[in-house]
Parts: sequence; structure tokens; C-alpha cells
Amino acid sequence: MEMVHTCENIVNANHIKNLLNAAKIDVIIKNSAIQGAVGEVPPMAAWPEVWVLDPASVEQAKKIIADIEEDSEVQSWQCSSCDETNEGNFNLCWNCSEPK
Repeated sequence: MEMVHTCENIVNANHIKNLLNAAKIDVIIKNSAIQGAVGEVPPMAAWPEVWVLDPASVEQAKKIIADIEEDSEVQSWQCSSCDETNEGNFNLCWNCSEPK
């Protein structure tokens, strides 16, 4: 068993768990109930951890997580119609609705 990811909240940890489970990788989440201890323990010590049960699946899990993190770092873009800056995950300009 090996820890492959830690994140600041249980929602993100469960998202990673679901994606890994969809790839047929068995995982568990540790520290899922310790978030209430923040303030008594250092915040990062209370972050949920995603652990892969089968050592043979660790590298595949790390690759899936790296791909997820890379996809979430989409660059912002400038609208060609109104010059407004838009977040990378927007396909239409939030200001004028011009397509990306």
C-alpha cells in the first residue's frame, strides 16, 4: 500500500478516488474524518490522503493523477472580439459570449 496523493479537502480526495476506481485501481482514503482537528494539529497533517492498495498499480495511479493535474492548469485566454481575459476552462467569453 502506498500514498499517491494528498489534497486539502475530502471532495477532491473522493474525486481522485472515483477516477482511480474507474481505472480499476483499488484505493482508500485516510484522514477522511480528521478535518475537524485543524487548529489542534497542523493543517497539512489533517489533509485526506489517497492510498493505492496494490503496489503494482501505483505508477498507473500516479500517471492518472498527473494527467488530471495537468488538465486543470488550462491557461487563460483573450477574447478576439472584446479583448476580455477569460479563465482557461471557459469556452465562451464571459463578457460577450464569443466562442474561444
